[in-house]
Amino acid sequence: MKVKTTRKQLAETFDCIAVGYSEIPNLLQWEHANFYTCGVYGWNFDAYLFQLKSGREVCVTTGYRGMIDNCKNNCSFELYRRYDDKAKKIVYDYESSLSFEQKKARNRKLLNEFLEECFKED
Repeated sequence: MKVKTTRKQLAETFDCIAVGYSEIPNLLQWEHANFYTCGVYGWNFDAYLFQLKSGREVCVTTGYRGMIDNCKNNCSFELYRRYDDKAKKIVYDYESSLSFEQKKARNRKLLNEFLEECFKED
């Protein structure tokens, strides 16, 4: 279940990246948003929380407006595309004998690699 929150609360609590709506749908295929925000025009964005190997909690925001992007921006559209294309091969792999749980685990591993690259320290 998603919890309603504010942009300010998320920005003050987590390092975040903003990913446009439908930019990484395959990477987030089996993930569930932890938070959402809304305003006078309705829904703004969803926020997904993840923990990096270092223990650092990060937030991926995806939606239409007002998203948060306060990380050292190592993310680019090319990076989104590269990782989402890899995830698409996992999500839509109907030929292999991988179970749903195996696909989900592989997709989560790929998502973690994506986040590590986005939030790597320079």
